[in-house]
Amino acid sequence: MSQPGLSRLVERVEEELGATLFVRGRSGAEPTAEGRLALDYALDTLTAYDALRAAIGGESGAGGMAETLRIVASTTPGEYLLPEIASEFRKVHPAVSVESLITDSAAVAGHVLSGECHAGFTGANAAVKGLIYVPVARDEIVLAVPVSHRFAKMGEIVSSELEGERMLRRERGSGTYEVVAEVLARHGQSLPRERSELTLGSTQAVVSAVDAGLGIGFVTTRAIEQHAPSRVIAVRIAGAPVVRDLFMVYDANRRMPASARAFIEFVERRSARGTGHGQKQ
Repeated sequence: MSQPGLSRLVERVEEELGATLFVRGRSGAEPTAEGRLALDYALDTLTAYDALRAAIGGESGAGGMAETLRIVASTTPGEYLLPEIASEFRKVHPAVSVESLITDSAAVAGHVLSGECHAGFTGANAAVKGLIYVPVARDEIVLAVPVSHRFAKMGEIVSSELEGERMLRRERGSGTYEVVAEVLARHGQSLPRERSELTLGSTQAVVSAVDAGLGIGFVTTRAIEQHAPSRVIAVRIAGAPVVRDLFMVYDANRRMPASARAFIEFVERRSARGTGHGQKQ
């Protein structure tokens, strides 16, 4: 649609609703409170239409489950858990396409609440009002060090030994470092001052930087298991195991297409069977 055609359409909708949906300025158009409300209703309408098609056509009928499932995930579950779950789900529902968005932990809830994504996966239960958090897997966070590092032969260290180490950090909004700090605090320990010299955008990037000798960093054991074990070693903090749940999150009050409902039920059944949950990582 051309820009003038789109503008005329928006103006017509605004006239019908008797409200201004956008504030227009030099930098573009921003939605008003009424505009955001209109978006919520539009998403609900499209979702209800998908559900209607599924109910009439059935899973094998036209438009039934031949839909696109939009999933948002923070880095760890997005890189190491979601691909496995999506693969298993598509064996049961091969007509469903899965699109994934990888972002930081802090942004997952927002994408689900807005209706942009049908469900999300995150490493932290943010207890956001209106969202359901379902634990679906266990994850252990360890310190990744190169095999040549003095920690490599120790297996365990105390947190004070990190003083002065070159630490590789994730970007702001990542939950990994915050989880480590919270667990240590519960065990009467803390992270000392370190030389944080490099900030990276993914878990795998941290492991690769460790391999290259650029420093050490906290990552999930899943990342180390997929790397050459002869090059990167997992080291734990003595007396403070950093084990957390990974969660699926969804909005129970939002109408969803058949594919999204089926996916959520599939993951809940998978979790109830203990697949990927409660296992030592």
